[in-house]
Amino acid sequence: MTEEKRLALIADAKEEITQIQKCLTTYGKGWVAYHESKLERQQIALSALQAEPVALPHPYLYADDKEGYLTRIMAALKAANIPYKVAE
Repeated sequence: MTEEKRLALIADAKEEITQIQKCLTTYGKGWVAYHESKLERQQIALSALQAEPVALPHPYLYADDKEGYLTRIMAALKAANIPYKVAE
């Protein structure tokens, strides 16, 4: 991937994240539930493109997560060799 292409992808990802964040604060909970995962995917992709660790929420936020949501995210990042850090 050329540097120009990488920078263009970073700019596109940042713009999409901004648009999703605006909509998350504007629309109701149904919209939020559907698009929060898209926002997380964009942030993960942006971090990977920028070679920065993906910032994950502290595990206590997922203490009652019966489906293992945070664990699956961390496993996917590890499998893709994408660095991540968990908030303290």
